[in-house]
Amino acid sequence: MRSLIYIERLFNRFSDFLGWLSSILFILLL
Repeated sequence: MRSLIYIERLFNRFSDFLGWLSSILFILLL
């Protein structure tokens, strides 16, 4: 069960990174 929490935390960090990257690309395209 501990590995599941670790995977969920890693996935949340990855989704935050994707949101940050997409926002920067959106600003650059404007």
